[in-house]
Amino acid sequence: MAIQKTLNLNAPLNANTSATLKSTELVPELAEASLTLHGDNYRQRQVRCNRFVFWHPISMTFFTASLVLYVCVQYRDYVSQADSIGEFFEFALDDRDFLFRLFMTLPGIVCLAACVSCVAYFLSDDFRTISDKLPEHGYVNELYGFNLRNYAKLPEGGKNVTTSTEKELLKNGKNSSLLIYRDSPIAIATVKPLLEKSDQENFFVSVTGLHIRKVFAKVDFDDLLLDWVNQRATELLGEYIKTNKKNKGAKVTILVEVFNFEKEFIKTLESKFYSKVNVSYDLNTFPEIVAAENASHVKNRTKKSTRSVLKGVSIEAANKLFGLQKFTYALTVSKKTVVEDIVPSTNDTPLKKRK
Repeated sequence: MAIQKTLNLNAPLNANTSATLKSTELVPELAEASLTLHGDNYRQRQVRCNRFVFWHPISMTFFTASLVLYVCVQYRDYVSQADSIGEFFEFALDDRDFLFRLFMTLPGIVCLAACVSCVAYFLSDDFRTISDKLPEHGYVNELYGFNLRNYAKLPEGGKNVTTSTEKELLKNGKNSSLLIYRDSPIAIATVKPLLEKSDQENFFVSVTGLHIRKVFAKVDFDDLLLDWVNQRATELLGEYIKTNKKNKGAKVTILVEVFNFEKEFIKTLESKFYSKVNVSYDLNTFPEIVAAENASHVKNRTKKSTRSVLKGVSIEAANKLFGLQKFTYALTVSKKTVVEDIVPSTNDTPLKKRK
């Protein structure tokens, strides 16, 4: 059994290690670290979603209108006595009670900000739930496409694997790519073949996770990861055709789910010739797992876990109100297509920070 490499996202990288960047496929000892990066992806999405909702025009309109109304109520005596703005300030400056009332507006501002924050919290709670439940069997299998716990029990580096079952399980590591810097994983991309949706003409591959550690978010590592995704997808297409001889003319379509508040990643996808093919107001990226959980609740006659922002207002309706959307982007590639013809070579394009 491989000894897992620990990854603490709250601790800085070890400055004593060599400052080299390398790419590696998933190996048993990196199983836990890879899951930590994927979990952090949903935590960061929750933060970005909260920011999007808080600064949304609807939130700001509610905040401003409520604040103006609150201030008008607090200073209605001064407003009724003054004939002009100058006279209002003359009354205010001569009255010691004015400063006390001004101070009393601060709790009102805090309460209004708290109300907006609560709405943002409920709308983004799907991301927190996924991050918390990700280590569970159903979620992790859906993310990787195989049993990660059994994978982690393989020998370190995948060496000395003897049984055919272990060898088959080890092959799944090729579907994840990690970037290692200063001997620490800082980014990951994971793809999963969608065999149940594929046919003789179309082979589908889903990017189930792509994340870069926050401290490196401004570096274009997503370019490197998407290049790897395209390359790995064509390799999987070749394996699919080899296994199914009748599917020689099949093309691979890569699917990526992204949210409208992830504007930088959307720009990167579009620069790689991905196009938007679907829009949804359901932010949950594991709908099948949630449906299975709800079915289990019904079967066991327990209360179904449904959430709402206000009574009678569903989360999806609130998402529509605030314009929270989940996009599906797609790129179709044939086996004969050269990946370098679609994306610029990473050897010719140096890494650079986003502006």
